Amino acid sequence: MTAAPRVFAGEPVRALAAALVALALATVWGPGTARAHPFDATFHSARCDVKLDDQRGLRVKVILEVPTAKILEEFLELYGDPTQIGEEASDIFRQRQFERFSKDLRVRVGGRRPAGAWTPTDDPINGLGTAEFFVYMLEYVLEDKDSVMADRVDVRVDLDVFGREPVYFTVTGRGRAPKWKMVSNSADKVLKSGDPELLDPNTGQWSLDPRLRKLRFVFERQEPADKTEG
Repeated sequence: MTAAPRVFAGEPVRALAAALVALALATVWGPGTARAHPFDATFHSARCDVKLDDQRGLRVKVILEVPTAKILEEFLELYGDPTQIGEEASDIFRQRQFERFSKDLRVRVGGRRPAGAWTPTDDPINGLGTAEFFVYMLEYVLEDKDSVMADRVDVRVDLDVFGREPVYFTVTGRGRAPKWKMVSNSADKVLKSGDPELLDPNTGQWSLDPRLRKLRFVFERQEPADKTEG
């Protein structure tokens, strides 16, 4: 059964405005669409996924969820009456969000920022929303995937998003077997040693612990790199 749309309690005008903004800024997701986190829509969330393999190199992806009420507040500050907005304003606002988040995300490999840029992922729901939240997906695209490859790859990711807002974080990482293995993920240590009150008891994977804003992943090569004879 599809859940009934959320209404902002006690503020029918605001709820209507939120619906108008959702329609103007997004193609509202249909039933069954996956969401990044299972919590109340008043929470921000950040999912970070880091993978390493020889074929595609280092891939760092971040999925951010912003409560629709927050998006509404920001949008009204810029454009005022949501009934008067057009497609161009919606696109500009969406791009501004991507640019803002890109400034709050950082990647370092071996202590240095690799040449590349945060880029919105090619997904039909990216930058769109529902009555509860908007989702933004970004990936750090390297200019040269081979530039960070070594027998040991030390990756650090900073998630300095959403200011002082409480944020639910979840973190995953993987080195593609048999050539690569992830030997360290700082998030694992935080989840095991952190305050249990900050951990979601249902999943065991989402946490409000702010230490998850600073992540470190270490990958080690398990097989020699392929060499092409000249």
